[in-house]
Amino acid sequence: MLKAIQDQENRLQHTTTIYLHNEVAQYAKELTDRMPGNLKASVVSLSEEISVGCARQRAAQYAREVADRMPGNLKVDGRPGL
Repeated sequence: MLKAIQDQENRLQHTTTIYLHNEVAQYAKELTDRMPGNLKASVVSLSEEISVGCARQRAAQYAREVADRMPGNLKVDGRPGL
């Protein structure tokens, strides 16, 4: 098991918990409490690049979910044809 941990550690560039703080969690809760409708999720990240990446992935996931519910949806390789 130690070997597996060392192998994984050698592949990681950076990992830390120094940014985990109760105020961050409280901010995220207050933010989502103010969102309209069913928008009840937030992502707190350390950089704009990470935030944009998360938003793009979530938007693509949502688009696929919506397209899956549409009648007559065309798919390529198992993904909705958007």
